[in-house]
Order: sequence, then C-alpha cells, then structure tokens
Amino acid sequence: MDRKNLLSIGEVSKLFDVHIKSLRYYEEIGVFKPHYVDPNNHYRYYSYQQLSVLEAIKTCIELDIPLKKFEAFTENEGTVVNFAGILEYGKKRALEKINIINDSLLSIETIQTEIEDSMRLPTNGQAVITEVPRSYYFIKPFEETFSLDDYYEEFVDLFQEAKNWGYKTGYDMGKLYIFQAKAIKKFNFIQVIDPANSKYILTIPSGERIEKCVTDSRIDYAADEFPDLFSDDRTKIVLESELISSTYNTEQPPFKLSCSKNVPETIGSL
Repeated sequence: MDRKNLLSIGEVSKLFDVHIKSLRYYEEIGVFKPHYVDPNNHYRYYSYQQLSVLEAIKTCIELDIPLKKFEAFTENEGTVVNFAGILEYGKKRALEKINIINDSLLSIETIQTEIEDSMRLPTNGQAVITEVPRSYYFIKPFEETFSLDDYYEEFVDLFQEAKNWGYKTGYDMGKLYIFQAKAIKKFNFIQVIDPANSKYILTIPSGERIEKCVTDSRIDYAADEFPDLFSDDRTKIVLESELISSTYNTEQPPFKLSCSKNVPETIGSL
C-alpha cells in the first residue's frame, strides 16, 4: 500500500484538533474507519477524501447530534454523507436547545424578580403597598395535612398537574384564600405565565396589593394581619408563599402575606 497520499492518525488529529482517542472511538462505533491499517504495526492511515466525513462528525458533535444517529445520514459504508440532512436535523436540535435556554433564563429572571421584591418588604412585619401586574394562578382545593412532607408532596402533584395542562409555571407557590362575606375558599396555588386556557386558573387583575413579611404562616389569621382591609364584607384574596431572599434560609424561611381587594377576572372550575 502506497502511503504517500495518506494521512497518519496523528496528522489527522493535529489537522482537525481531534484527540487520537476520539478518532479511535469513531472507528470503534463504525462512523470513521481508517482507509488503511498497517498489518505490521497497526498504524492507522486516512485518505484526504475521508476528511469531509470527519468534518461531518465534528458538525454533529457541535450541534449535539448523537453519533449513533450518524449512520442515518451516510450511505455506502460511510463514504457518502448527507450534509443537508445533518444540518436540517442539527437546526432542529439547536432550536430545541434555544427554547430550553430561554425557559431557563425566564426562570432565573423570575427568581431574581422575587428576590428584588423581597428586599422591599420590611422584616419587622410592617405592611407596604405594591403595584402588581395581572397574575395567573393554577389552583386546587387546599387539603389539610399533618406533616411538612405531605404539604410539599401536594405541590409536587400540583406542579405535575399544571405541566399536564401545558402551563408554564413560575416559582411563586403557596396558599390562596378567597374571603367572600362569611365564606372562605381555600386553595393551594402555583403561579403560571400567560396560560392558554382557564382550566383551574384564577386570574387577578393588575392593581395594588398590601404585602408584609411574616416569620411563620399567618394566612389563617389574615383578618388580624390586615384589619383595615377586613373591615368590610367585600371579596378579598390573600396569598401566602415562602419569601425567596438573597440569603434564603431553607430551614426557617419567612413568608410573604399578600392581600388583594381586586375581584378575580376569571375563576376557572372552582
């Protein structure tokens, strides 16, 4: 075999900045086999024509396409490569990753907003007035629980239900009570973002809310916490959630108690 027009594995490694171990792995899984293997020393050699295949493999890796799928884009034992197919599939994978990254960025920004909001609430329990945009909450009737584990398990189920309905959730979650004259309706809630339908969704219009930081759960004593707001029989909505701060104490987090006198725009399937 005349090796004048062949490249050694070391030369290919340097030329394409691919580790020799990677080239051996590509050979092992059958996507990039040497053009010639010296039977005496087992040195591997590649033809110049094969370099386009290696370029396609690198494209797959950069586009996060599993190399096990590479064979679907080749013919004639890997000598013919469907570049157009690789790029189209890679574009699809890239768009999926962009959507995941955008969702992650939205989650980060949501938490950052909650941290910024927490900094506005005095730690001495003093109430403040906050302007809140229209908000959507996925709600289910509140179930009395006797342990913290059971309580958090309810929210795991609630997250799953919201996901099943196709809702994109935020991180604000907790208890939501609707006070109507002498009646109280109790729910667990998870805030959602621009829901496509109103199933199990409570929508509160934009407007002022009275909020305060409390050291433990006080939603059952909302009338004591907001005496001025509870001086009449108009409908009131009180939300209670763990307050996420820049130095979050997971063992004993504070709570945000929020009261709105805005009548809900939508109460889906209550």
